[in-house]
Amino acid sequence: YAYYLKGFEDDWNYTGNQRSATYTNLDPGHYTFRVKASNNDGIWSDKEVALSITISPPWWETLFVKITVPVILVLVILGIFRIRFNLLKKQKEVLQRTVEVRTEELQEVNTLLEEKQEEIILQNDELLRHRNNLEELVNERTYELEKAKQKAEESDRLKSAFLANMSH
Repeated sequence: YAYYLKGFEDDWNYTGNQRSATYTNLDPGHYTFRVKASNNDGIWSDKEVALSITISPPWWETLFVKITVPVILVLVILGIFRIRFNLLKKQKEVLQRTVEVRTEELQEVNTLLEEKQEEIILQNDELLRHRNNLEELVNERTYELEKAKQKAEESDRLKSAFLANMSH
């Protein structure tokens, strides 16, 4: 017997009387197994038997998987980016609303502070006027009291002089 696996071997294998052929670890692909025999005189027959063999790749090496897995990976990555983008967009919107609310609150507080400052300025002006009036009043009173003191001292001197003249 002689056999030949087209697509794997380059030449015939002559086995003598052995009636079996073994192939292991064949790569996926298409093969043709051919067998021929000889008679007892060593004359080879013109008739061959051919068997077409197709070895399929494991599922993880199929074209479908080789195309589908990268597409799924790209879609998953795009999905993750999209989800992340949407989350960031929502966070930005929440932050913008928070900033707007806080800005309004600060503007209200600022307006109140400005009003209070105006009140304080008016009160300070009024207090300054009162102080000036009080200083004027104190100065007038001091002047009047000094005049009164001078008159009292003058009266006291006149009284002392009168009494001294009267007693002589």
